Amino acid sequence: MDNKLKKTALCLLVLGSLTACNSSDDTSTVSSNDYITAVQATEEVEETVEDASEDNDSTVTDGNLLLNSDFESWTDGLPDGWTIIDDGISVAQSTSIYYTGETATFAVGENSAAITVTTEVQGDTDFRQSIDVVSGTTYLFSTWIYHTEGMVSARLYVDGYQGYSDADLVNQWQEVTYSYTADEDKNIEVGLRFYDQTGFDGEEIVYVDNFSFSSDGEETITDDTVEEIVDEVNVEEETTDKNRVDDSNGNLLVNGGFESWSTSLPDEWTTIDSDVSVSQNTTIYNEGASSAEISVNSGSQGDTDIRQSIDVTEGITYSFSTWVYHTEGLIKARLYIGTEYATYSDNTILNAWQEVTYSYTAAASGSIEVGIRFYDQTGYVDPEIVYIDDFSVSSDSSSNTSEYYASAADLTGLELKTALYNIIKDHTTKTYSNLWDFMGTNSLDVYYENDGTILDMYSENPSSSDTYNYTPVTDQCGNYSGEGSCYNREHSFPKSWFNDDYPMYTDIHHLFVTDGYVNGKRSNYPYGVVGTSTFVSDNGSKVGSASSDLGYSGTVFEPIDEFKGDFARAYFYMATRYEDIISTWEVNSDSADAVLDSSSDYVFEEWVITMLKSWNENDPVSQKELDRNEAAYEFQGNRNPFIDHPEYVSEIWAD
Repeated sequence: MDNKLKKTALCLLVLGSLTACNSSDDTSTVSSNDYITAVQATEEVEETVEDASEDNDSTVTDGNLLLNSDFESWTDGLPDGWTIIDDGISVAQSTSIYYTGETATFAVGENSAAITVTTEVQGDTDFRQSIDVVSGTTYLFSTWIYHTEGMVSARLYVDGYQGYSDADLVNQWQEVTYSYTADEDKNIEVGLRFYDQTGFDGEEIVYVDNFSFSSDGEETITDDTVEEIVDEVNVEEETTDKNRVDDSNGNLLVNGGFESWSTSLPDEWTTIDSDVSVSQNTTIYNEGASSAEISVNSGSQGDTDIRQSIDVTEGITYSFSTWVYHTEGLIKARLYIGTEYATYSDNTILNAWQEVTYSYTAAASGSIEVGIRFYDQTGYVDPEIVYIDDFSVSSDSSSNTSEYYASAADLTGLELKTALYNIIKDHTTKTYSNLWDFMGTNSLDVYYENDGTILDMYSENPSSSDTYNYTPVTDQCGNYSGEGSCYNREHSFPKSWFNDDYPMYTDIHHLFVTDGYVNGKRSNYPYGVVGTSTFVSDNGSKVGSASSDLGYSGTVFEPIDEFKGDFARAYFYMATRYEDIISTWEVNSDSADAVLDSSSDYVFEEWVITMLKSWNENDPVSQKELDRNEAAYEFQGNRNPFIDHPEYVSEIWAD
């Protein structure tokens, strides 16, 4: 299936209309003859719709997008996507008065809608379009209004007439918001109505920009993200079946938290024997939002397994864990690891979660089955319910690093760098949505406050309490209005420098959790040392003009000292992992040009090398980095050599 149909499939999924899909700025439309093929293709992209970019201009629900909500797209003098424009108003594109501040949903655009109100008949002044909403979901609607005379007020229309603008605030932008909870799955109209005030002379202009909505932390999706999602679909198609799931030199355990279900069965659990039945339970769970409710229907032990396959590496020790909840105590759960029937649960512990663990050292590299078998106990009468949650595996791959780097032993300089490139180059490419899973598990504060909240290097206060905290998953961006709103996925090596290409786009070794607002302030500026700051985050990270002795005179972003080494080692990783292509990235942006030297050997400009080497030396590798490197190895199958061996930096980038 070609990319045009994939894009149409995605568009159909979120817009539900072939006409709407063909009304985009893309000049290559899809005919009705392609409709059936595109509908079939929606299955390929459906799960990736949840993934979203960090820069937004419209919001997705389970149905229609809010179209052209920043008024950047116009056809024949009318704003695309706005389907109701009453005869008491006229609408024109304004390129001189538009909202110039970044919001939670929008970067700065270059247009607004200039609404000329020409009547006092309020029923003729509506400006609307339709969206789909989901029962029980709460949506926050927002728009920005600019009054010129103050004799007309604007009122939000969200399935009815809602809040007004303040007409007395003239010649400035103001935000108007409304919170709406859907009482059923349905299509509603949203937009504005204009009301004359005392003194209205029959014609007045009101400017409107950045009409948006968000839903219960739901992420947002842009036209640019359509390309991103199509790219992710392509990535999935190009990898082998083995690499379609998480990798630890192969497949890692998938859906161990039992959060993902299809056709009433837990995804990726490929063996479910005939004498157990499995269903999703959303009331009794250990973590997340659901568990696997196992009904054991027989005392025939050979027919009571639930398993899946993972890949293991010879000599590596793996730690398996699962949480078990017994209801009657006449069934035991036993870990099944690679033909080994391992640890039992304690069936006398009732109505409480208990952890069952097992350590396994692989005798050979290959695929093994892992899971649980259920055993009847004296007094058992079928059926009996046992709940299972958080089945996980981790590996002590650090013990194998000498073998991992064996081909680089005794090398120095560029020979060492190329040897490392050959070691780490063939990692498993992930999709962008996979990153949330990794970060929700492996970016937790168990090092400073040790409270299990998200550890964000742009906002973490290492020596005192954080001014705000993020709950994993729950506080993913989403929309942000300032620091503390939500966290997102920061490309420490900005994605514009490599044209958003894979595998760099999802390479976890340079992607970190960061506060969404501070991430936006960082933009794609180089890392550096700030002389005069224009922004300082709560933990002291800075944006501003470079220090006079840095060797660079532009705008830079400076993280706090505690984390400078982390970012430096991520940059040395990027220079090594992509030495075959990084020489071509310099021309992709001004910031890339400031940092990169168009070579494949030393990669960076001299001022960057000097700074990064200093950061690597002054902020040594922490336990946090070591743990994350192990997790990254399990996640995508390669390591950051400069965390395992920080001395490699001076051996390659010698003075």
